[in-house]
Amino acid sequence: MRGAQKIVFTSIVFLVALLSNRTMMYSQIKSDTSKMATKIFKFNKSVQIKMNEEVHFEDSLTVLLTSFSHKRPFVGGPTKATAYLTVFNGALSESIMLSIHGTEGKSDIESFDTLIWKEYTFELKKFDYDTAVEVIVSKTK
Repeated sequence: MRGAQKIVFTSIVFLVALLSNRTMMYSQIKSDTSKMATKIFKFNKSVQIKMNEEVHFEDSLTVLLTSFSHKRPFVGGPTKATAYLTVFNGALSESIMLSIHGTEGKSDIESFDTLIWKEYTFELKKFDYDTAVEVIVSKTK
């Protein structure tokens, strides 16, 4: 019985020492996320917007890429892939769509949408399905 008590006691001491050491290791790690800078993008420049990442512009406009969809064409028919974005400006927010259009089997005949929302123009330049889009955002006022 004495040997079993020593093993239990030694095990408890070992676990307490291990846990207190882990607590000290984690308490030394400083996590200061308040200093993370938000990059502000300029208008009239090409900007890549990745899935679920906000992009901020000079005047408080924020754009978020939320999802993608595509139309399955018949052989040789028209194609359409769409990126769904949410745009925010102050208290105003709205969903918009930008699409790439083409013909099934012909990659050299593609057209990209341009969309006007409030005083902003969104020009789709590149489309990487399920990953990102590249747009040029300009402001008319």
